[in-house]
Order: sequence, then structure tokens, then C-alpha cells
Amino acid sequence: MRFKSPFSLVLLMFLFLSCSEENDMLNVDVEEQEQVNDNSDASVEEITYFTYQNFQNQGLENWIIIHDENGNLIDYKQIIDVGSIDFTIGEDVLSEKLSATKLSFSADEAGNNLYHSLLTYTDLEIGSVWEDRSNSFEGNLIGGFNLQVENISGVENILITTPSGILRTGNPNANEFSGNTLQLMDIPFYQEQEYLISIRDSNGLTKYLLLSPENDFDYSYDYDSFQEFDDSYKLELPPNNFNLIFTGGFKTNDANTYWNYGHRFTEYIGNEAGEFNLGYINAYERYRSYVSITREDFTYTLQVIGDKVQDVAIPDRPLFTVENSNIYDFEFSSDLNAITKNTRHESIIIDEQSRYLSTTWLVYSTGKSSQKIGRLPDEIIEKYPDMVLDTLELKEVSLFTKSYGQQQLFEDETSKRRTGNYTSESYVFRGF
Repeated sequence: MRFKSPFSLVLLMFLFLSCSEENDMLNVDVEEQEQVNDNSDASVEEITYFTYQNFQNQGLENWIIIHDENGNLIDYKQIIDVGSIDFTIGEDVLSEKLSATKLSFSADEAGNNLYHSLLTYTDLEIGSVWEDRSNSFEGNLIGGFNLQVENISGVENILITTPSGILRTGNPNANEFSGNTLQLMDIPFYQEQEYLISIRDSNGLTKYLLLSPENDFDYSYDYDSFQEFDDSYKLELPPNNFNLIFTGGFKTNDANTYWNYGHRFTEYIGNEAGEFNLGYINAYERYRSYVSITREDFTYTLQVIGDKVQDVAIPDRPLFTVENSNIYDFEFSSDLNAITKNTRHESIIIDEQSRYLSTTWLVYSTGKSSQKIGRLPDEIIEKYPDMVLDTLELKEVSLFTKSYGQQQLFEDETSKRRTGNYTSESYVFRGF
């Protein structure tokens, strides 16, 4: 190329240098912006905001879904095996409270019965740990033994328990009562367990025997050698549709007092009104007293772990109205001052292929009169097309006026472990 004048050459060089400087400035700006972004990302610390610990091989398809307190989806993961899974997120995007939902799916081999079970805990603290343990019997099963009780006029009820839970008998059909002799057959023999055998005879008297078997031999006792309870308090029940009453105890202060643990002393199941004896044995550090009575569409339940209970007042049905039965925006009104609550929604369908499709959703939440539940991720809904969510029907609402707070309730219910004294009072409503 030939330039006709020196001026043209000077002008062209000026433009070239100007463009070069501008490009250099742009490159500097881009590099600085990238550095700012890198520094910004580095300043956001990833923290573990929730942990799920699976202690049991359930043989089910399980998922854990996390929402914030407003129902916004945060994350979800499938639980593949026994172990621990952490949920992490940037600290600057954390909400104050979380909701955790466990979805379990199971089906029979033919695919004719499909079960979708959802369990949600709302208002959980950041850093909560879900210890998913089973409520299975604890102990080393090494065989079985038989127990013969002689000189007993008749039998109304039998209890066989250990400190680790209720056994009754391994084979209830093997219980035989003939003449004045009761045969209790095939009782599971757990090593180093103290057994309490409680029998209510045909005269309404309940007596007990403490037995520490050392082998799988047969044992024989006269009913006269059974002992009567040290304390017995009378409970007056009004006419009802159903009642469950029992007492029990724990030998040590650090014993697990979760549901069904400990020795059980007395038990009444039925729908009779009148007087019932709450029996106690003195040689225990802590006691369990349980009274549940159902009348029409309402159940009152009181459970006390600690001292012996000497007086129980059965209340009338309190005021309770459902304002919105939808599981995602449930709302109610009541004159009860609830600490926590739970709701149970359900859908059972027999489809055109005669398949049984079951969907249940149990939600534990605080006692406030409303709750907001987040919707499941699209991936999970698409994976389980037979799970019915939009037409779930409200079946039951439980309001707890005495209980742990929400966080402790979550830890108690999932770990299946409780120590110390505890009082639970609940009002359960049905028939909506």
C-alpha cells in the first residue's frame, strides 16, 4: 500500500495506537472483574446445613427433600444405602429454618400394591441431623423357652416384656389354658434380659413375676408365687368407644424411654367405662403411665414418664375447626394452646387395572394454626406417577398441649431414643 501524504501515515498510526490502548484497558477491566468474581465466590463459605444418617437397610426407595420455611425447594437426594449424607450450601443463601421430607416407595413383586409414604418435619434448625433409626427390639436372640403357670383360675390378659421392649409370646397360638394351668410356649429368649410376666386373672387381679432365664429350659411357677403391685391407683373412665391404658417402668435413669421400651406392668384394652387399676412396682427409677380414650371423632391421650400417676382427669372435646384442609396450606382454629402438632393426609385408590395405590403424608410441625409445605421436585413426581398428591384428604390432626418443642420432638421421633422425664398430652381430631 502506498500513502500519498505523510499526514495520512501519521493519522493511521494514531488510530492504531488508540485502538491498542483501548483494547488493553478492556482486557484490564475483564481481568479485574474476573478477579472480583473469583474473590466473591471464595468468600461464600459452603456449610453443611442438614445431615441424614441412615442406620437401617429398609429395602425401600427413599428420598430426602429439603425446603426452606417458605416452601421453596433447596435440594433433594436419593438415599441409596446405609450411611450419612450431607446437604451443603453457601452460607449467604441459608434461610433461618428448614423443612425435611422423607419419601419412601415400596411395591409388591407383581406391582399390584404400591405404597408412597411421606414424612415431613418443619421448622428445623440449621445443622439438624436426622438419625433414621428403627424401633426394633434390642437384644441377642439365642433361642426360646416355655413357662408354665399352675393354680390359676382363669386368664384375662398376659404381658411378657423386657427392658428392651414388649415380647408377649413368640407364638400366641401356642398359649394353652387347661384346668388351672397356663402354658406359655416359645417365648423368645434374649440373652441377659430380665423378663416381667404380668397376668390378669379371671377375678380382675393382676400379678407379676420377674424372671431372668439363663438358658432355654422350661420353667414352672405357681400363681401364688406371683406378686401383687406395691401401689395401685384407680382410674375412672367415662363411656367411650375405645381405650388403651397401661403402666410400666425403667430400672435405670439412663434407660431408653421411647415408645414400647421398658417393662410393662398392667394393660387394659377395650371400650368399657368404670374403674381401672394403675399398678406400679417400687423397685424402679422411673415410671411410664399411659391413658388414651376415644369418644366419637376425638381422642385424648396422656403419657407421663417420671413419677407414678395418681390422678388423671379426662377432658371433654375442645373446640376445633379446620379452616383449610389442603396439605400445602393447612390451617385450623381451636381454643387449645398447642406446642406442636401433626397432620395425616391420605389417598387410597383402586385404579382401572385393579391396583391398590396408597399415598400418605404425615407432617410434624409447630403448634401454630397454619403451616406451609413445599411441593415435591418434578423429577420425583415424574418418577412416581402413581403417587397421588393433589387429592390427598385430611384424615387426622393431633394437637400436643404438653410435649417437647419441635426440634427436640424431631430428634426424639427420628432417633427413637429418649431419656429423662417426659409428659405428652394430645388431642386427636378426625371425621372432617
